Parts: sequence; C-alpha cells; structure tokens
Amino acid sequence: MTAPKKINLILKEGFENSTLGKVLAWSLSVGRIIVILTELVVILAFLSRFWLDRTLTDLNESNTNKRKQIEASSIFEANFRNIQDRLANYQKYAFKTNDDALVAKIASLIPSDVTLTKINLTTEDFQISGISLSEAGLAGFMKGLSDNTPFGSVTLSSLNLATEEQQGLVFTAKGTLPQGEKK
Repeated sequence: MTAPKKINLILKEGFENSTLGKVLAWSLSVGRIIVILTELVVILAFLSRFWLDRTLTDLNESNTNKRKQIEASSIFEANFRNIQDRLANYQKYAFKTNDDALVAKIASLIPSDVTLTKINLTTEDFQISGISLSEAGLAGFMKGLSDNTPFGSVTLSSLNLATEEQQGLVFTAKGTLPQGEKK
C-alpha cells in the first residue's frame, strides 16, 4: 500500500507578498471602491429623482398658468387689434374729406325738438333723416339749412307721421353741395 499524501490547504504566510497575492488584494480593494461608488451614484440618482419630479411639476404648472393667461388675454388682444384696425381706417379716411366740418354745421342748425337719425354725405349731395316733435322745429331746421352757405337747393323729400314706437314727424331732407366743399 502506498503511503497517504499530505495536502495542505492552508496558504503559506508569504502568499500576500507574492505577485498573485498582491493582484488579488488590489482587485478586492479596488472592487470594493467601485461597488461603493456605484452604490453612491445609484443613491444620488434615486434622490435626484424627487428634485427632478418637483422641477417638472413646477414647469408644468407654470406652463398651464401661462397658457391660461394667454387664453384669457386673447379676447382682449383680438378686441384691441380690431379697434386698432378701425382707428387706422378712420385715420386713413377722416382727414381726406371735409365731412366733420359739414356735420358740425348741420349739428349747429338742429333745434332742440329735432333728432337726426341718419346723415349721408357724398361728393355732390347730402341726405338727412330725422324725427321732429313739432312742425315749427322742422321748419326752422329746413330754413337754417337753406340759408346756410355750403348747402344748396335743400328740399324735403319725404314727410310722414311717426309710427307707434316714434312720436312726431319723420322726415328726409336732400340737398346739393357746391363743388369744392367736400373733397
């Protein structure tokens, strides 16, 4: 029979000083550091998620509030632009004619019991519609128009009694404007 062989599983004391021992010791210590750093990155990513979620929520709320403000001001802006367009059109045409002076002259001739409903001015003639509470008021208004310089050949084109909603005399007067009075 052969003699039993002795196997020693305990490492020699100088193993950590050998090259293989140094490589194993280094890889274990570096491996621990890598694992610890990886865990720190994961923990920071997990914690930063709460900050990023809060930031995202704040941005969404801010966008929603700004969207509501824009929608609320869109009606105002549409009205504002409409008024700007109307003012631009008014300024474009208002200073090309002498309408305001003619309307001012007509307004100065209106007695207290006459109300005008429509004034239509063209380059050659005019038409005035209104309601008079008395015949004397209408006669005074017509005489004032006839005697005034810029209005020529004023005629009363229609005269009717008012309907149930209106009281008085409904009239329409027409006349001509001399050339050069309205340009």
